[in-house]
Amino acid sequence: MTYILLDENGKFLAERQYIARISLFMDEHGKRPAPGVTYRLVCSLGAPEMAVTSETTMADLRAFSDECEEEKEYLSDLFDD
Repeated sequence: MTYILLDENGKFLAERQYIARISLFMDEHGKRPAPGVTYRLVCSLGAPEMAVTSETTMADLRAFSDECEEEKEYLSDLFDD
């Protein structure tokens, strides 16, 4: 699964294959959203998407990753029939 991080204006910030690398990118490059700023995180499926704020934790990112994987499985089952 690929995850794409967009800033508050929809500008591309990063694309990573693993959710942990999105968190690492934000930490290493000083790209964590400031308080009151919301980024968007989308998975390569296009949906779902997640709001990323200064309060977002790694647990939140993992839960989002799980949601994307469930959506991927659902779509795979839907189109395999």
